[in-house]
Amino acid sequence: MIYVRANGDQIVTYPYSLAMLRADNPDVSFPLVPNDAALAEFGVFRIAESEPPTGDWMKAVAAEPVFVNGAWVKGWTLVRRMVRKSTITNRLIEAGKMESAHALLMADANNFARWIAADRPAVYADDPDAHALLTAIDADIAVIMAEDESL
Repeated sequence: MIYVRANGDQIVTYPYSLAMLRADNPDVSFPLVPNDAALAEFGVFRIAESEPPTGDWMKAVAAEPVFVNGAWVKGWTLVRRMVRKSTITNRLIEAGKMESAHALLMADANNFARWIAADRPAVYADDPDAHALLTAIDADIAVIMAEDESL
C-alpha cells in the first residue's frame, strides 16, 4: 500500500510508507496495519486507485496523488507515446508493407536520415512524418503505431 503524508490538500511527503511513519514517530506504538482514522491523526492517508486517462497516441504515466472530494487518489499524467523503430519495421514486414516503406524512405533523404539516426531508436506515435508515410503506403496506422509494450 502506498500512502501520502499531507497537510490538508498539500503533499508533505510522497511516497510515504508505514515504515516511515514508525521511524518518524518512534515513541508511538502502531498496530501492524493502522486503520484510516489512526493514520489521519498523523497526517497520513491511503491513496485510492484511479483509472488512468486515455488519449490518442498518448500513454498514462503515474504521477503524484491528487486530493479529490476529500480523499487522495492516484494521479496520472498523459505523455506522448513512443514506438521503437524496430517494432514499426517488424509490423511493416508482417503487414507486407516494408518494400513500399523502404522505397518511400529512399526517395526522401531527410526522412531517411531521420529514420536511420542511431541516437533516435523510437518515434512518437503521433509523428506526422511517420503517419504521412504510412498513409502513402496504405498501411494501418493504428496497427503499425500501436503501443509498444517494451517502452
